[in-house]
Amino acid sequence: MAIQKRDSGWRSRKCRGWRLGVERLESRRPLTWVATPLGRLPGMVYSTATDLSDDESVVTGVSGDDVGHEVAFRWTAAGGMQSLGTFGGESSRAYAISGDGRVIVGSSTDASGNQVAFRWTEQTGMQPLGIPEGWSHAFSSSAQDVSPDGTVIVGAVGDTAMYSEVFRWTGDTGMQVLVGSPAIMQQQNKSVSMSRDGGTLALLAIEPVAGYRWTADSGFEPLPEGLVPMNLNADGTTVVGYRTDPGNPEAFNAVRWTASSGIQDIAAATSIANNVSADGTIVVGQFGDIMGPTFVWTAATGPQELRQLVGSNAPGRMLMSMDPAFISASGTALVGSGFFGREVGAQQVFMARNLGVISVDLPRPGSYKAGDVLSFRFHFSSPVVVSGVPAIDLLLGKSKRAIRYASGSGTDTLAFEYRVVPGDNASRLSLGSTILLPKKATSISDLSGTRLPLTFSRVAVAGIAIDTTPPRVVAVGGPSRGTYRPGSLLRFAVTFSESVTVTGLPSIPLTLDRAAPRPAVYADGSGGTRLFFDYVVQAGDAAAKGPKLGTMIATIGGTITDAAGNQILPRIKPPSLAGRLVVADLANAVRAS
Repeated sequence: MAIQKRDSGWRSRKCRGWRLGVERLESRRPLTWVATPLGRLPGMVYSTATDLSDDESVVTGVSGDDVGHEVAFRWTAAGGMQSLGTFGGESSRAYAISGDGRVIVGSSTDASGNQVAFRWTEQTGMQPLGIPEGWSHAFSSSAQDVSPDGTVIVGAVGDTAMYSEVFRWTGDTGMQVLVGSPAIMQQQNKSVSMSRDGGTLALLAIEPVAGYRWTADSGFEPLPEGLVPMNLNADGTTVVGYRTDPGNPEAFNAVRWTASSGIQDIAAATSIANNVSADGTIVVGQFGDIMGPTFVWTAATGPQELRQLVGSNAPGRMLMSMDPAFISASGTALVGSGFFGREVGAQQVFMARNLGVISVDLPRPGSYKAGDVLSFRFHFSSPVVVSGVPAIDLLLGKSKRAIRYASGSGTDTLAFEYRVVPGDNASRLSLGSTILLPKKATSISDLSGTRLPLTFSRVAVAGIAIDTTPPRVVAVGGPSRGTYRPGSLLRFAVTFSESVTVTGLPSIPLTLDRAAPRPAVYADGSGGTRLFFDYVVQAGDAAAKGPKLGTMIATIGGTITDAAGNQILPRIKPPSLAGRLVVADLANAVRAS
């Protein structure tokens, strides 16, 4: 069977960039697909989607009755499904929507039954695009793709009942036929797709059936024989569609093509690839033809049927997904049509979102003390709304604490925090794998109100320790026995229970005979477990029975802390310094025994 069906498709757009955090840990667990039916226009018996906006908040498509009349619609969460009307005829069809969701393009019949390309906005309503300069009339035209800002439109226009040519439209130039355009069959379905920057087109020509790729520099160039293009990614480097077998017209299978890698089969026989994410890594398609079940493909998973991925995550369960599906730029949402619950004969549009935590930004590596705040940023696949105070278990060795929601509702990033309290100590931390909702009023949902899956991959918080125990002095050593004259150095070594860092000039008081205490000032050892404090004997100093070291380390104007920032316990047990004779001058020097 030579397939001619090409339903309206999505223009590839640039993926949203993930904001870089201090430490990024990617989720290893696949996200959960959650499907939500969007309904039908009043009085209609079915609906099918043809595109969605960059932020996944606006959907367009068609809704039809039981005698074949279709009307283009625009859907938003706030307004539901709204008809775009017609040019006075019986039907209209929306093919594409701009990235910002403000411009919809397609075709509508007029009162004479002619197909007329349109551009629709909420302010202007449905407006015709006109005909190419020099043409007296157009038998049929359809706007099939639009740039992210809605200013550039491409499609098909013809002055006969059979064939069309590719056009490009802007507000300044009007409708212009591209030079060298191959013939395109006049049909209801889509034949032309455009890259995000408008620089590349992919199209299906007729007589002979062949795929083409167009750029402003190279014009129309044929794609490999047998490749029927259905869509292309953001920069136009990846084309998806299906491949036919010249020896067997009934055989076809879904493929992905790049100039560097050539044609890649991505699904078994009797399958079509309809759409691709902005970066070219996620493909959606159908098993079978026309009304086959939807699949989602990645290089890691291969093709997976959407109905199986959704499972019970849909109201009344998804009984079948069918017709072409169209994926968002980021690859986190797709729209299509299917059947739900008991409405076996009522096909309707759905949106399926790949929901969940996609990555976690960890606190900066290091040690944290009591009073410090550990801040974790959870990046979700789409903006989320939070009610209440969700929490996540934080495991400190064998002890369990909770990090609690702090901010971020309405965005795709939520901040969770934990303030360290005295007694917390752990050299290894990890997070639980479930977001906890402690009360009924607590929830996390996307902007449409769909509750998010609350599980994610367990996170090992590497490089982070919690230490609320202050360093203590475990030993104090003094100078060796002997006589110390003016200019001699008295050095004291203080050993701590862990490595410490010194700022400023801490000191220990040193008492001599009949004199005010002198300071033994910090000299060396920062970063290790042993610090050295020095005093240089001055003229007039004397201590016939040896000096006496004080019992407290004075840190006025400085600090001594561990890696977490805990201040030391300053009390020390000074050693006996008997036998360390300090003399005022050489004449009175007497060596201690």
